[in-house]
Amino acid sequence: MTLRPRQKFLSPGVSIFNQDDEDFDAASCTSENSFTTHSPIITSTPSPNVFDSSQLSHEQAQDPDIRRIISQLNRSSHPDSTLSSSFIIKNGILNKLITLTPSSRRRLSVPYLPSSMIRSFLTAMHDDPFQGGHFSFDKMMSKIRTRYWWPHMKHDVHRHVQACVPCKQYNYSRQKQPGHLQPIPPIAIPFSIIGMDFCGPFLESPRENKYVLVVTDLFTHFVTAIPLPTNTAEI
Repeated sequence: MTLRPRQKFLSPGVSIFNQDDEDFDAASCTSENSFTTHSPIITSTPSPNVFDSSQLSHEQAQDPDIRRIISQLNRSSHPDSTLSSSFIIKNGILNKLITLTPSSRRRLSVPYLPSSMIRSFLTAMHDDPFQGGHFSFDKMMSKIRTRYWWPHMKHDVHRHVQACVPCKQYNYSRQKQPGHLQPIPPIAIPFSIIGMDFCGPFLESPRENKYVLVVTDLFTHFVTAIPLPTNTAEI
């Protein structure tokens, strides 16, 4: 059996490098040439029904946030160290460096999607009959996070999935429906709401106690047990 390299299964248009390389210098990765000098890159043509490089480059040039980042990265002297460690410019397109897991030192280079293209991209990835499939939020994030990046991406994906009319019409919850009892409102501080109940009768103690009043704080779950001779309000 022959194992194929894992990099071949990456999404189209994605570059990859390893931060463990001894020659790696994130601050110098501000252009395609400096990026390829330090580590190998895996590239391929964009997948169908998304965006070609010329369209992406044109829309990036119209986006003020992207123009600002590119301008700072292209400074010949003293580039912003924070930006240079998070973004690179490759083939004239601004890319974001991401990690798929918090503990991973392997970083992917994915294009920065301009705000003008977000809506059409989400529609293609969620609603399109060929690439979509009306997936849930988690599956959508897993599918698109290696293709593109933009600020507040999780919020936009969640809002798009929640607003999908066919998903609301045909998807139903498999969780057990709540009963008619009203739930307890959220508790903010200890001992704001307590629960009390009697246990017993038990064998009478030397102090003639036969019951236990159990008082529970519903916030901290701290329990107090009070022995009593009776379980009524009479003394």
